[in-house]
Amino acid sequence: LKEYRIRQTDVGTLVVEVGGRTDLNPDEQSTIVNLIKKQAGNEFQVKVKVVPEIDWRGSVKRLGFYNEVLS
Repeated sequence: LKEYRIRQTDVGTLVVEVGGRTDLNPDEQSTIVNLIKKQAGNEFQVKVKVVPEIDWRGSVKRLGFYNEVLS
């Protein structure tokens, strides 16, 4: 993985963006989902989105976690 970002898009949803890849195989996706659920809790729906490059929205900090619910 080149880079990643986790966004909380609503109260029960986390979106994991994986940058620098064109795809992930099912085992890689499952590993990411299980890791996030282990840390955040099983109550979250975890979506994995593969992108060639993450859109950091002009942020120089490039935070690994961004909460869109509270912004």
